[in-house]
Amino acid sequence: MRTEAERLQSYRQLRTEIRSSDHHLIVGIDIAKEKHYAFFGTAAGQVLCKQFIFPNSKEGFELLLSRTEQLRAQQQLDVVVFGIEPTANYHKPLADYLVRQDQHVVQVSGARPRRQTLRRAPSDCAHPTPVPLVVKECQVTHWVVL
Repeated sequence: MRTEAERLQSYRQLRTEIRSSDHHLIVGIDIAKEKHYAFFGTAAGQVLCKQFIFPNSKEGFELLLSRTEQLRAQQQLDVVVFGIEPTANYHKPLADYLVRQDQHVVQVSGARPRRQTLRRAPSDCAHPTPVPLVVKECQVTHWVVL
């Protein structure tokens, strides 16, 4: 695991590179209590997977990383950034897990994505599409350094 200083330096570089990159896979995650909803896209705006649902457990986190690696390799992308829209404290286990796996994790402000977040009836499932857009524009509350 990288040191806090190394992670901070990496995120500063990432903020500079991500806007014009065609080498970044952005995973937007809408956090919930029991299951999370992920959207996979590129910084260039290409949609790779509209919705991937996984449980809020270690097994679910491993499924997320497996799917992420599959899409990253398939699309020949170099860098993965996870954008998390936190809900209460439910995001903490996932964020901690991803950081321990040396992944780039950013926390997205809930204010902007929620205005854009679409809700679908009848299940009222979150659609995390706006999170990657916010990450791409670097409109994040902070870069997670745990």
